[in-house]
Amino acid sequence: MPKILCRCENLIDLTPIPCPDGFEMISEDEMNSLYSAPSGAAEDFIERFRRVSQQVYKCPYCGRLLVFWNKDQKATFYNLDPEAANPPLDKT
Repeated sequence: MPKILCRCENLIDLTPIPCPDGFEMISEDEMNSLYSAPSGAAEDFIERFRRVSQQVYKCPYCGRLLVFWNKDQKATFYNLDPEAANPPLDKT
């Protein structure tokens, strides 16, 4: 059963497919190149998309993002900015 250990010590379970905590991230440049590629079957598009995308997981406990910038490397961890998560109210 594949799992990823977050820095908060929560184990993110990757067993369910699709994983509810998993995301695919792609740059705008790569997305534009996919749009300009010759049209084909949906399976071809998905294969091309996965080749250029980065796998991302969000810890359901602490909200950290774990980004795999290179397919076979370790994850880079990103903390949420508490101020960005709770912006001050506009009192006007």
